[in-house]
Amino acid sequence: MTRRWLACVAAVLLCGCGLLGKPADVTTQDVRRASPEVQALVPRAQAGDPEAQYALGMAYESGTGVRLDAGESEKWLRKAAESGYAPAQYELGAQLQTERRFAEGIAWLERAAAQGHPGANLMMGKAYDQGLGVMRDSYKALTYFEAAANLGVAEAMWNISLMFDEGRLGKKNPLHACIWGMRARRFAAESDPMLVTQITRAAPYLERPLSGQERSDCQRQAETWQPKGSAK
Repeated sequence: MTRRWLACVAAVLLCGCGLLGKPADVTTQDVRRASPEVQALVPRAQAGDPEAQYALGMAYESGTGVRLDAGESEKWLRKAAESGYAPAQYELGAQLQTERRFAEGIAWLERAAAQGHPGANLMMGKAYDQGLGVMRDSYKALTYFEAAANLGVAEAMWNISLMFDEGRLGKKNPLHACIWGMRARRFAAESDPMLVTQITRAAPYLERPLSGQERSDCQRQAETWQPKGSAK
């Protein structure tokens, strides 16, 4: 009886730990409670599919279809990021920045920005503008904001407008502040109503220092300009 009982215990422990004593993957333990969408992601993510790893990481981050777990979210986003998947690099970098792990966050955001990720370029601009994990540098901030603006990011356009309006790049440039502000309002029209409201309220102040000809130039350059890049 004793030997048979010990054999049963050993079998239970072996099954609980996975084949050959390998610890069970945490997400495997979640599968039964997860939504069908998440259940479908798990085998793909475990097989090394970066898009599935990214989607699983985002599910854990938001608690959509699976339990909320910041650690699991970071783990799966990191796997996808290490495969070179730009959206995962961006999300991981943003997550680390939120946790004030600035140096590591910047490293991942830089990788995503180099691949043309619009959000990563915007966040890198903010990092250099505010000195978050890097030395403050308005000119580097402008470079990243311009890259994001050329990918159609209205918030980046508005940040450029503020830089020119406040003289953060040297002497104030009211014309450039107006041009970028009106571009921001134009491109935010469908995606960011709050930003549109903010810019609309600021518009009279942006136009006030300009001559009649400069106001016309501002409107023309705002309306005819198109982003050069394409978002990824």
